[in-house]
Amino acid sequence: MRGTKRAELAINLVAGMIIISDRLELVTLLVVLFFIYLYHLVWIRRSIHRSPVYLRLRHIQQLADNRLELLRTIAELTYAYGSNKEGFYQKVCEAMRLSELKRRQIIDFETFKQSHGHLPLKKKELDFYCLLDAGFSHRELSAIYGYSHFRSIYTKKTRLLQKIKPNGHSIDVDEDTESVDVDAD
Repeated sequence: MRGTKRAELAINLVAGMIIISDRLELVTLLVVLFFIYLYHLVWIRRSIHRSPVYLRLRHIQQLADNRLELLRTIAELTYAYGSNKEGFYQKVCEAMRLSELKRRQIIDFETFKQSHGHLPLKKKELDFYCLLDAGFSHRELSAIYGYSHFRSIYTKKTRLLQKIKPNGHSIDVDEDTESVDVDAD
């Protein structure tokens, strides 16, 4: 609102000026109005860049860029290790490790931990829960954690859910999508 008061003040100053020529007065008014318009554009842009919605969208864009970079890395590995299947497998497993996903910021672990930090979970359990919440399947989680069989993930998930449930949280497990929703009562 301060910007509109400034605009009114500028218009009043222009209106109060005594200018000899009508043409010069019109040009002066147009120049002042143009600068007021530019000021408002800059003010609006600064306001938008500070808004929580813009910051969240920018954060989501960064996550998407990080995921695209991981896909590019895997595509490069496919080209480089096309005939060496064992080498390709090892490099992809390295790229999919939890520590590498954190380093590349593929999943937003920090925001998840801030919003779910009240849960009585250890750091590794919170990381696992974050991946579950992000929609990773049991087979994908097996690859990330380096388990040879995805049934180990079922065990890990069951223990995690048993740990969360006694603390007053209702748990909805959708077996079709393999996602977990936890809501505080």
